[in-house]
Amino acid sequence: MNAPICLHVCLRGASCLSSGSQEILLELERQIAKQGLEGAIVVVEEGCLSLCSSAPNVVVTPCGARYGYVQAKDCAEIVKRHGCQS
Repeated sequence: MNAPICLHVCLRGASCLSSGSQEILLELERQIAKQGLEGAIVVVEEGCLSLCSSAPNVVVTPCGARYGYVQAKDCAEIVKRHGCQS
């Protein structure tokens, strides 16, 4: 089995928290479950990702994709896009 795709979400930076990063984390987890990708994709709580000007942010590893200004409506597409890489 391959290592899981990790979606890193900033939950300690003031910009990300005030921009709704907690909601983004929860929605990513919901979408992973909805799309049946538990184990293939995991959400990781992070400190500051140094991308404050585009908060909230999601960084994907191992591919290095970065998403800024993420809204809850974007989460399904992010999970779908990276789920096919697992």
